[in-house]
Amino acid sequence: MNTNRNDRSHSFPIPTREQLAQIGLGGVAYLRPVLVGGTPAVAIFGADGRQIGLAPDVAQAARAVLEHEMVPVSVH
Repeated sequence: MNTNRNDRSHSFPIPTREQLAQIGLGGVAYLRPVLVGGTPAVAIFGADGRQIGLAPDVAQAARAVLEHEMVPVSVH
């Protein structure tokens, strides 16, 4: 059994930011707390970084994302 957890004998290409965005487009939405006119809200962003929605709270933001068959991910 190989117990070497730091084996780096495999070389994998590092994806670009654009490639990572393409992977998540249409599948992942990022939720981030924001202030709108001093009022807390939750912004919804697509994998490409564009804002695609806004909700008054995390629960409603997550529901909106799920209704559009995407996976919500929280960003701090």
